[in-house]
Amino acid sequence: MREVGEAEKKANAASATQSKFVGEVGGKIEFIGTVTKTKDMPGFHPGTTATLIMFKDADGNDYIWWASGRIGIEVGEKYAVKAKVKSHTISKYTNRPETAIFYTKLTPV
Repeated sequence: MREVGEAEKKANAASATQSKFVGEVGGKIEFIGTVTKTKDMPGFHPGTTATLIMFKDADGNDYIWWASGRIGIEVGEKYAVKAKVKSHTISKYTNRPETAIFYTKLTPV
């Protein structure tokens, strides 16, 4: 089991070099992204109050967007994305650089 865990960590570390920060904080960016993960986040009130949406572009860069409410997006769908860069962070789960976006507009591709 330990060897499998170490192999996964090495694979994640090797793939970390593929993702880069995109744009400047506060600047506008455009990319074609494939949805890699969505997660609805409940709040104090009934229903979904936020949705986490993660994208990956053709260059292997990771993007994360916290949308308000429930967004009808499925994993594997492709979108032309126009957004502003909120921040650049290293994911604590994948150890890869990711670009957080906001003021996001999606157009299906």
